[in-house]
Amino acid sequence: MTMINPPMTLKGIEKRLEKELSDTRIIGDMDFSYEDYRFLATKVKGLLKFQSSLSDLRDYKLCLATYWVFTLKYEDINKAGFQDVMKLINRLPQYQVKYFLNLSLEAYHEYGIDTFGKDDASVETVSSITAMHAGMDEDFYETLFHILDDSLKYASVDELYEKIMSNLSNRMNNIFKYIDEDIRSEMFYDCRDMFIDYKINKMSSEELLNKYHFMSRRLLDACIEWCKIHEESEHELKAGIC
Repeated sequence: MTMINPPMTLKGIEKRLEKELSDTRIIGDMDFSYEDYRFLATKVKGLLKFQSSLSDLRDYKLCLATYWVFTLKYEDINKAGFQDVMKLINRLPQYQVKYFLNLSLEAYHEYGIDTFGKDDASVETVSSITAMHAGMDEDFYETLFHILDDSLKYASVDELYEKIMSNLSNRMNNIFKYIDEDIRSEMFYDCRDMFIDYKINKMSSEELLNKYHFMSRRLLDACIEWCKIHEESEHELKAGIC
């Protein structure tokens, strides 16, 4: 199912994204299909190629932010759109680079989208925020939850970071390299805390959403479902043994 399609203009896409993101924690949580991404990519590349000045980009802040996030989710990071944006930035005069980066942050602030406490308009910061909004691949969730479950047996949580990083795909490793190691560690430990709060402390879904307001709702919902399924399996196993 697609969210956007021909003959929508960039202005129409911007309005649709504004509506969708009003109830979305991270941009990567949107139901934004590959077909949506390809259509948006065509529009954005045309904008970047033919705009008469950088001020023309101001009306399409969400389109640009969404394009960059889903480029990380859908494309080979070393070959495609992310590098196109980086090339655009690298060939601009310094004052224009600052404008572009401030525009990216402005999109997040204007629409109440989390920047995870990072607010300086640098290439490193905006790249990091973009990577965090891309989030983890859903096909990694199963592996992640097993790692989090196993981590409850650790004497130290230091092992958690290495276990998660060693199980990431090459593509996800390439994305995570844009996130500082200390921020990555904090993300993983927050996942573990959330896992404990549901599985052991029996917090409700609503309580978890309020406590971990910065966390992907897809990830949080998937974790709850995984715990429920495994708890049922454990009960059935114990009943069979008895």
